[in-house]
Amino acid sequence: MDSPYACGPPPPEAAYADLDTTVATIQGYAQRNGYALCKRDSTPSRIIYTCDRFSKPQTKGRASYLHPSKRRPGSSSKKCRCAIKRALKQDAISGHWALSILEGTHNYESSADIAAYPIYRTAALDPEVIAQIRSLSASSIRPAQILTVVRQQFPRAILVQKDVSNIIQKARLEQFGGRTPMQ
Repeated sequence: MDSPYACGPPPPEAAYADLDTTVATIQGYAQRNGYALCKRDSTPSRIIYTCDRFSKPQTKGRASYLHPSKRRPGSSSKKCRCAIKRALKQDAISGHWALSILEGTHNYESSADIAAYPIYRTAALDPEVIAQIRSLSASSIRPAQILTVVRQQFPRAILVQKDVSNIIQKARLEQFGGRTPMQ
């Protein structure tokens, strides 16, 4: 890719028969071109997707009035105010979903590694992997150790420690019926 913002061109504008096919197509296209899309806004007949780096960078812990030795080291944000926007609109008569490009240029370079995007890491997980994580967490094993075991048993699984923690947290919420342990 030859431009400094080499995330590839936007997907072609087209009409799709159903919403699931449309979302799978645009997410697959985004993944092949080194970026990810997130649902930003939706109504029953319109959905807006933006780049996962849409928002402004977080400045928590990096206040300019603090001495550099007091600022949090190594904290960074992937957010860079990327303006990419895609709109899906449902035709009231035919029920088809039409994809239109509201903004088509990225302001950052694409990532070569799929592990950079949480949406692709979690979507690619097998139910076996999730079941293994849940059973290991029930044995009071820490997420870092669970990640090591899962990587040994499932070498094709693309996970980071935060994904393991999120799966454990989701399992706990289901176990408590949406309540906290204190409730």
